[in-house]
Parts: sequence; structure tokens; C-alpha cells
Amino acid sequence: EINHTLLGHLRAVPGYEQLLSDLRAGQFSQANRFGLGLPRAARLALLAALHEDLNLPILLLTNRADRALSLFDEVSFWLPDSKLFYFPEPNPLFYEPLSWSVSTRRERIQALSELAHFHIPGAQTNQTMPVLVAPIRAIMTKTLPRRDFLRQSKKISKGQMIEFELLLRHWIGVGYEVSNIVVQIGQISRRGGIIEIGRASCRERV
Repeated sequence: EINHTLLGHLRAVPGYEQLLSDLRAGQFSQANRFGLGLPRAARLALLAALHEDLNLPILLLTNRADRALSLFDEVSFWLPDSKLFYFPEPNPLFYEPLSWSVSTRRERIQALSELAHFHIPGAQTNQTMPVLVAPIRAIMTKTLPRRDFLRQSKKISKGQMIEFELLLRHWIGVGYEVSNIVVQIGQISRRGGIIEIGRASCRERV
């Protein structure tokens, strides 16, 4: 494919292997402080090459939301098989007492849930690491403390014995809304021995 061919040429650029070695060692040498001499148009290709070679989560920051959305679309070309997430900024400013939109909450929680796999004991991480694209104001705005997010996260395995009432109380306690039919994220429904929960962009049954 054309993107793999281009990434191959990029890896042949002098200094790329040194940059890769420095990043693996958690260092950044004086030689790489001045970059690889690549044009701005090659930045996403460089990100794709580093993501494939390092296999680590990557956060791509930009100054504006419209620019972040554009970069998100472009990254999907360079990394078509990777898990890409857009981490949006809330519409209200920090001093405005307004609610965030449903899509903003969904996309932020979806990205944070993916990153939580690296902190929850026993959770399995995917072989392909995620890439997050975000405007700078998105990460300057707090969602909730990491400890609270991890504590409220639940892992349910196939064949696991669970107490429905405790599970329902937990989900309602963290903000899920009881509904007769689940049609969107944040809703939960129980019909006999079936619990249906609106999660991310899909519905799941327990």
C-alpha cells in the first residue's frame, strides 16, 4: 500500500533510528532536539511510523478543535487498522455553568476507558495501542479524578456470577438513567434476568 511505502522512505531518513532509540530509552538526545529536517506535511507520517515501531499510546495535540478534527481524519489514512479516538473539548467555557453535550461526554469517556486498561489490575490491553487526537483545551478541562474513574470501572467476564441489584445500584450511582428501552449512552434497563446498558456507541446485554 502507498502509506506503507511512504513510511518505509521515512524510516530511511537520517536520524530516525536515533530518535526511535531515544524514545525507547525515555531520553531525547541533543541531535534530535532540532528534529529530522522534515516538512510539516510529514508530521502525521512520522507519528504513524513511531506508533507502529514503538507500539505505545500516542496523544496528538493541536491548538483548535477544527484542526483536531481534521488531523483525526488524516491520521485514519496513515493508521487504518489502529484504534483512534477523538478527545473533544466541552462546548461551554470553564466559567459557564452549562451541561456538556452527550457526544462530548461519550467520546471523552470512551477514550478514557481505553486508557484505563493500563491501570486496572488484571485488565488486558490490546496489542495495538490507541492514538488520541485532542485540542489543547480538551486536556486542560478535567473530567473526573483518575482514582474515581478507575474505582467506578467494572469488568464483567463471561460466566461470572453477579448480583443484579448490586450491579444496578452501582451503575445508577455513577449516573446511568433507568429507562424502559435503551436508546443512547447513559441509559440502563432491566427486563427480568436481562440488563441492557447503553455504553459507548452500542448497547450491551448482561
